[in-house]
Amino acid sequence: MGACGSWVPALPGVLAWAVAAAVSCGPALAAAGEAAWVVELDSGRLLAVEGAAGADRPGPPGSLLKVFLFLHAADRSELAKGALAVCGASSARKPALDACWYHPGHGTVGFAAGLALSCQQFANGLADRVDPEELRSLWRQLGLQIGAGRGPPARSKAWRAQATGHDSSIRSKPLELLAALAACVNGGYLFRMDRSAPVLVRRLRWRPDAVEAVLAGLGRTAIEGTARGAGLAGCLAKTGTAPALDPYGRVDLRRTQGWAFACTTSGGRRIAVLACAEPGTGADAAVLAGRVLRSQGAVLR
Repeated sequence: MGACGSWVPALPGVLAWAVAAAVSCGPALAAAGEAAWVVELDSGRLLAVEGAAGADRPGPPGSLLKVFLFLHAADRSELAKGALAVCGASSARKPALDACWYHPGHGTVGFAAGLALSCQQFANGLADRVDPEELRSLWRQLGLQIGAGRGPPARSKAWRAQATGHDSSIRSKPLELLAALAACVNGGYLFRMDRSAPVLVRRLRWRPDAVEAVLAGLGRTAIEGTARGAGLAGCLAKTGTAPALDPYGRVDLRRTQGWAFACTTSGGRRIAVLACAEPGTGADAAVLAGRVLRSQGAVLR
């Protein structure tokens, strides 16, 4: 794939991954069930799309939502950055929302490690700290689809599930999700991504120390967090795993889809990628993200 990647329109009513079609200038980087979207981080220019036709329908982003939660919590209170959580061992039968996806437990974790490890116990604590309506307002500003009406009340189990990406009520098309994640690391610039004429939708502003705290966590993700071993060292990264959807947009609990966001942090042109693997996990998607970034000339470790 190169800078001449093409956009493939959605095919209504067809399961995205069942009609995988490579869209690139060279050998396909995405296998059946995989897709990736590549943009210039600081301009919003769409560089390439790799993967399955029809893959641009809205879906749940899983733990990628934690990026917005962590950033909002740190922006609203300096105390969030210094918070600690004890993530103890739990039974594999215990729901991840009530304990953590990592059943051996992460031990005592702080802000950066909580984001890098996608620690559910730490994220639950942050969810309890924030005003649900304020976070929902941020989601709307970033272009996420959250539905009408009031959501779950503060400090409820349903609110923790929504805020941390554990339910499927928050959905987004991949390019819109990529734009929202990119805004968190490019200075707050939210673009409508396009190959020829990207549009700046708005600029969001967060406290610089809050952004720095989130960048530290995303930087650790590729080294010691959920993207460890994917060859993304030196990148900012975040992974997520969400329920797959059937052809009608309904949750299919028999399968999962993995998501990974990654972007380069140095060089003349910073590149960001959103990768998806179905069936798969966030770790699977992170490996694809690394392949895609290398195809764009990024030098990764």
